[in-house]
Amino acid sequence: MKILDAKDRRGMRSLICDGGRTLHALVSTWERHRLFSVPDRPGATQLTTVHGPTCMAFDQLARCELPHALRPGDHLVWMDAGAYHLPWETKFSHGLAAILWHDGRRVTVARPSQTFREWFGQL
Repeated sequence: MKILDAKDRRGMRSLICDGGRTLHALVSTWERHRLFSVPDRPGATQLTTVHGPTCMAFDQLARCELPHALRPGDHLVWMDAGAYHLPWETKFSHGLAAILWHDGRRVTVARPSQTFREWFGQL
């Protein structure tokens, strides 16, 4: 998912992303998944909450230590999502999210993301 905005308040950093719990990661409610950034941003970390694009407080993907150097335009990879998230997908804020497959050696695109224009054209 792409980081759209970053906000710093009272010792907590919030990253607002184009993917989140209400789009395809409902299992983040009871499972913890490894997150890493692309590009890799080494350096000091800070307690960070990763939010999805909706206005709902429920759309929180993770709360963990992440590099403070992360910025809008960077990407976060939520590992080991599996295919079980697909039935819970919603187009609330965007079209369908991209689905990537990692076979242990390489990453391939199983389904490209759907742009808003593609989604809106279906109405």
